[in-house]
Amino acid sequence: MKKITKIITKQETAVLSSRVLAEQLGKRHSDVIESIEKITDGNIRSLKSKYLTNSNLNPLKNEETIYFIESKYKDKKGEYRKEYLLTKDGFILYMFNIQGYNDFKIAYINEYNRMEKILKNKKDPEFLEVEEQGKIIRKIETDTIKNLVEYAKAQGSKNYNKLYTVYSTLTNRIMGINDRQSITAIERLQLTQLENIIHRTINNCMKEGKNYKDIYIECQKVGNESIELLKFNPVLVN
Repeated sequence: MKKITKIITKQETAVLSSRVLAEQLGKRHSDVIESIEKITDGNIRSLKSKYLTNSNLNPLKNEETIYFIESKYKDKKGEYRKEYLLTKDGFILYMFNIQGYNDFKIAYINEYNRMEKILKNKKDPEFLEVEEQGKIIRKIETDTIKNLVEYAKAQGSKNYNKLYTVYSTLTNRIMGINDRQSITAIERLQLTQLENIIHRTINNCMKEGKNYKDIYIECQKVGNESIELLKFNPVLVN
């Protein structure tokens, strides 16, 4: 069985995409969606954006059990398609309705438990490892932007001193966050991965002699293309 690495977080809740579930079970995504809708008889919380809406967030705060959350993803054509996010209770409920896959069930439940532990305890060694990794990557990115400042200055930029803020804002916007201090361990890991991608893109573009304005456009493009993959494959940067 594949290594379990694809449980993500929404509003401090560990969830699994129905797409990932279908892939790991070797099923068609449409069949998984159909099974979920039969189980729930259409009684599914709506996720209209990347975060839970206020009306749907209240039950989470009140500890009401939520099994599945309706969401959307962008396919290869750039079109939005439906998917469901399964909480741990939703995953157990879904797997309870199909035969076999016992090792798979146990592995995923263990992963849910591990993720919930990280979310609840920011002194967890895995969270601290993410923090340390982030510090290393941020230092590398800062050095890269320092070089970009000189690069842009040489190309005639009059606002080169604003590049630190410009690129920090770019990564925050791509991630969809406002306050870095309040993000979860997994989101922090995703941010670290994104910053690593950005600094590598900057270096590659400077080596190619691109204009500093075009470098920003390239970073924006690469960042937006990478973020969906990062959200469904949270692994430490090498």
